[in-house]
Amino acid sequence: MRLLKGFSLIELMIVSAIFIFLLGVILGFISFGNVSWQSGSSKMTINQELRRGMEAMGRDLYQAKASTISIPPGGTSDNLIFQMAQDLNNDGAISFSNGVLEGLQPTDPYISYSMVFNAPLNFNQLIKTTNGSASVLANYLTVLQFNRDLSSP
Repeated sequence: MRLLKGFSLIELMIVSAIFIFLLGVILGFISFGNVSWQSGSSKMTINQELRRGMEAMGRDLYQAKASTISIPPGGTSDNLIFQMAQDLNNDGAISFSNGVLEGLQPTDPYISYSMVFNAPLNFNQLIKTTNGSASVLANYLTVLQFNRDLSSP
């Protein structure tokens, strides 16, 4: 009768070492993928918030009277203040007559956009202020700068 041989202790240790090494490499790739996924998700969230804030500013500025914008032509600012026209005849439109925006009254509220540091949360926010009430449009800003073209009136 023939004796069956098994694996030696050295062979088992070598196989275990190779298995542990491969497992470590696989877990490293999984960890790297998880970090990349979270980073991409955070960047996407920030971009969506900033896009939403820019769209809100664009809608408001479209209705602004150029002479009420606080940035001088050719200048830059980190704060934007302007006055927005109102719909006077309730037809849902702001009209122009001879290139002048109609519907702007001296009593219409001023709108301000600025970047404010939120100390408890430790990041900057894009804030819209109208009639003393502030609303957050976007979070995680690093820089906010408004430029006005020299050709603007």
